[in-house]
Amino acid sequence: MAKKFIDPNKLCMGCMTELADPSKPCPHCGFWLPKYQKPANSLLPMEIVNGKYLVGKVIGVGGFGITYIGWNLFLCTKVCIKEYFPKGVAFRPENHTGSHSYGYTQYSVDVYTEHKDRSMTAYMGGLKTYIKEAENLAKFYTMPGIVSVRDFFYGNRTAYIVMEYLEGQDLSQYLKEHNNRISFHETFQFLRPVMKSMIDMNESGVYHRDIDPDNIRS
Repeated sequence: MAKKFIDPNKLCMGCMTELADPSKPCPHCGFWLPKYQKPANSLLPMEIVNGKYLVGKVIGVGGFGITYIGWNLFLCTKVCIKEYFPKGVAFRPENHTGSHSYGYTQYSVDVYTEHKDRSMTAYMGGLKTYIKEAENLAKFYTMPGIVSVRDFFYGNRTAYIVMEYLEGQDLSQYLKEHNNRISFHETFQFLRPVMKSMIDMNESGVYHRDIDPDNIRS
């Protein structure tokens, strides 16, 4: 059964829940677009990438990219959008007006001018690796314990990986709530499916080099 179309202007950019009154804070997560403090270099909420993915708020910033909550406009489903954006190499010129009405805007990525040739070489090399990793992960779409890759593409002079959005709590948050001490049994419950999936991936010649509590979700 096809999902009901939802007007993107009525979606909460914090949790992608349909809002009865978009002029007020979201009753589900408390997010309110007029008060949103956009992290440096990130896309504005309500932008569209690849013609079908609505970008929401930033949910993570790392050394190699920016992660957003998103919405598949065709399937009406929540997604996770990862944008290739290596820290210290890339930047996004802040020359846009910042409209909060969804649509298409060019948010091209550039590299810093100091040692620009070297930076561009590093940037392009990382960009190709980023997409190659997405291709490898896409092979494990049905594997339990691995977040499935739904799409990947180039845009804005960078690249994007669209993944399933997992609800719940990551291991880092869980540890903070338990004074950074959990039992062996709890640790094993978290790590058992991860270890099984890593073994299967390694046997296929794919190696995950970024396993940490932020990337493990219950």
